[in-house]
Amino acid sequence: MFHQLATTIDELGKELGITSIRNVITEHLTNVRDQFETYFPAQEDPRIGNAWIRNPFLPLKDGLRVIMEDKLLEMAGDEGLKRNFENTTSLASYWIKVKAEYPELSTIALKTLLPFPSTYLCETGFSTMSVIKTKYRISLDIHSRARSLREACEYEGRDDGPHG
Repeated sequence: MFHQLATTIDELGKELGITSIRNVITEHLTNVRDQFETYFPAQEDPRIGNAWIRNPFLPLKDGLRVIMEDKLLEMAGDEGLKRNFENTTSLASYWIKVKAEYPELSTIALKTLLPFPSTYLCETGFSTMSVIKTKYRISLDIHSRARSLREACEYEGRDDGPHG
């Protein structure tokens, strides 16, 4: 976008008012922010109250249950876990590692973190299947395959599933 803007400014020179461009850009960004607010309301932000999942070693600011606060304070005092956290590349793998010591915290953290990869994998699988059907013109029954894929994803998401 900015390359095109720079080219337009160079071509039009003084004929183009910078103030009008600033107003157009400001209006556009305001509309984008409003649209994001429509789809992702601030009051429904899943990060609210879950900052401890991203970094359990920061001071607590969220209104957590007393039991969870105590466990987080205990965890924050463990230098070995802190070093482990600093050397871990993914939040999910860290919370899996501490599951034995802090099962309740780990379970809550993993339930918060893991829906995103599983949703992504379901969507990727469906997209790949659509590409295969289009590319090779295979006579797949995509509706029954989509139903099977949906059922598999729903089964994976249940607590009583093989990974739950």
